Amino acid sequence: MINRIALSIAVLFLVSTAAAQTPTPLPAPNDDVNVSVTTEYIHFTNGASGTMIEAVRPITNYWSLGYAQVVVPSAKSQFYLLGPRYDTDLQHIFKNAKPAKLDLSLIKVFAGAGLGTRRDDLGNNPAFAYGAHAGLGIGVGTLMKAKIGFNVSAGFIGAAKQALNGPRVLTSFTSVVNGQYATGVTLTF
Repeated sequence: MINRIALSIAVLFLVSTAAAQTPTPLPAPNDDVNVSVTTEYIHFTNGASGTMIEAVRPITNYWSLGYAQVVVPSAKSQFYLLGPRYDTDLQHIFKNAKPAKLDLSLIKVFAGAGLGTRRDDLGNNPAFAYGAHAGLGIGVGTLMKAKIGFNVSAGFIGAAKQALNGPRVLTSFTSVVNGQYATGVTLTF
């Protein structure tokens, strides 16, 4: 009887020490996110500039649904795009990195794409539009329970243009409309 009790205690001890050695899983990038809103200043390679407002709602730990509105005043255009977005942080990319003074969970990496419409500055003449961007951001603090971050991204945006004869063809809304860079501020709630 005493041997069975001693064996049971030894097994419980071994199980508890094995469980204590199991690493704690890292929190996913979207664990504490209800919605994030970003505003960015965009400079295009053709010299145009504009602003983008993007709202992102997480669906899973890494995937979200994003809505972006891009306003390009010099082209008298507004883009409305909806599509998927993938978010992670450097802590998940470099899981086996040695601990450092820099908190890798604060540096976010993202990529998104969208389809939608381009309209003129009065909201008329809709045309099929597309875009994608990728970048990284860093959390810098909080304000009234909202996380604040700065980001930089690069991407492209374009729209269908009416051909002189025949159906619409995919071209950019001016000769070259690839985004050179964008900088912005993100609020995460």
